[in-house]
Amino acid sequence: MKYLIKTARIGLRKMTLDDAAHLLMIHTDPGYHDYIPDRGITDLAKSRDFIAEKIIPAYEKFGYGYYLASQLSDNAVIGMAGLMKRDAIGDVDIGYGLRPQYQRQGFAIEMATALKQYGHDVLAIDRIVAIANPENSASVALLAKLGLTYAGMTELAPNDVVGLYTPDAKSV
Repeated sequence: MKYLIKTARIGLRKMTLDDAAHLLMIHTDPGYHDYIPDRGITDLAKSRDFIAEKIIPAYEKFGYGYYLASQLSDNAVIGMAGLMKRDAIGDVDIGYGLRPQYQRQGFAIEMATALKQYGHDVLAIDRIVAIANPENSASVALLAKLGLTYAGMTELAPNDVVGLYTPDAKSV
């Protein structure tokens, strides 16, 4: 398997249309959407459409996006993580989501740290931020470990308001 980013336990690779079943599995896991917006991925067709319309175009436009995350020991798909350019915040933000059975095992910090380093060292992105629901204490703690602090609430879209975490806590 060709991974773009590897850590001690995880490989991150670009998604293709062939990964529709993996993306569907991630998005239909009970508990996955506790703090991650539901993108309406409820069947294989919608999963393929999401990859074709959102994931692949980000790779082409920016050179980065969301990646499929697999455990190196057995190639099990554990979630997804990546870097995203959002017009609403003007910065590149780091995001991650793990299937519930892989949470609280250090995978999220491992992925996020590797992505932050990749963004800075390989992609030459100076400023990487994150968004999170401030009630998600696990993500807030992880973002603090990445050196990000709460800068205030920001609106990504109508009725989609989240906390913005930045390296310099600049108010938004």
